[in-house]
Amino acid sequence: MHFNKDLLEEIGMLEADGTVKIERGEEGFFKFFEEVKKRAPEGVMPISGTSQYGLPMYLWYTLLTQYGGDILDETGTKATLDTPENKKALSIMMRMVENDIWPKNQKNGAEIFTAQKAVATINGVWALPIFESAEGLNFISIPFPQFTDTDSVYADSHSLVFPKNDNISDEERKAAMEFAVWLTNNSAKWGKAGHIPSKPSVAQSDEYQSLLYRKDYAPSAEYAKFYPQSTSIAGFTELIQRELAAMIAGEQDVDKTASNLQTEFQKLLDAKNK
Repeated sequence: MHFNKDLLEEIGMLEADGTVKIERGEEGFFKFFEEVKKRAPEGVMPISGTSQYGLPMYLWYTLLTQYGGDILDETGTKATLDTPENKKALSIMMRMVENDIWPKNQKNGAEIFTAQKAVATINGVWALPIFESAEGLNFISIPFPQFTDTDSVYADSHSLVFPKNDNISDEERKAAMEFAVWLTNNSAKWGKAGHIPSKPSVAQSDEYQSLLYRKDYAPSAEYAKFYPQSTSIAGFTELIQRELAAMIAGEQDVDKTASNLQTEFQKLLDAKNK
């Protein structure tokens, strides 16, 4: 989560040390942003964030896992989406929308933030170079707030894969592995794009730690939550993005969204498990 420091200071909600303080928990979050909404200049929203595609999914899975839910049971064969935990996560999202803390129908949340028309924005780490290049934008970045006692935040990653191939030589295989090691050891450069290096020694290196903003949210990698391993994830990603967009737009309520997700994801799982 990223905040416009100048706007926070203008409305009297920037701490003396230049940070932002949001009390842990659901009510602490809403207390803070209701106050932001009350104080914000005309035409400035509390939170920007694109209303469809990836962003709602990232927010949703963050909340779902903070509340102790997930998309699958331990066997990987049963969907677990028509649950109190999922309905709670969906309800939090709709409370944000309906209270105009995170207004709906946003086409590009990053553009709204760089135009300084939002006090805060929810975005991926890859947005850092965009914000850094925005003229006159004075911002800070923090880990996404925690709504419960369970630390969790959505994550995915870029991966190096060695396809099974009996026709390559040992020398070629060794060269590929040496390249992967080199790339991992030099991934502080990846941090310039906002990303958190996967290798702890690199994330803790002077090269990475000297980058502005990154070290402020990098600790969230310690409790990052990935989707469970399943061959149905690609189909699920399309499903969740569609259903969340419909809910945010007001086309269906929380119960309908949870029911649709349960039914349609189970169909994907059953098709794969036949």
